[in-house]
Amino acid sequence: MLDIVRQAEELAYSTDWRKTAKAMRGLRQQFHALNLADDDSLSIRFRIAQQTFMDRRADYFSRGNHNKGSNLQDELSDLQHKAEELRVSIQNCHNTIKDLQNRRNNLDRDVDQSSIETFINESCREVEEDISQKTASLQLIESQIVMLSSSFCGP
Repeated sequence: MLDIVRQAEELAYSTDWRKTAKAMRGLRQQFHALNLADDDSLSIRFRIAQQTFMDRRADYFSRGNHNKGSNLQDELSDLQHKAEELRVSIQNCHNTIKDLQNRRNNLDRDVDQSSIETFINESCREVEEDISQKTASLQLIESQIVMLSSSFCGP
């Protein structure tokens, strides 16, 4: 974990935008696979390193230091990053639903716990709505990726 954070911090000030974006995506996937709490100090350091790189890259390109091809590639990279974050978030929502269902199934049936069961059922519905919204966003982003890829790579 610490190694992933250190690598991200080292890459945060790189100016090789394309190569670094790819490396950062790989580190982000490794980091998310560890399923750590978002308030953990290493998680915060990792997010700061990622954000520093993205802010610097956005600033660079916003000043007109790019051509059409690199701009499209940068936009494509950002969309792919958003799509990956949505995929991870959707998976986390599915895991939350499973956890809630397990808790509901493990309630002591001899004691009236209908209010707890109702709360769990409502929570599951809310998470399912969140999944639906995120899935719709993911589909939109994936269609944008296809369109952008075809304009970048040609028909």
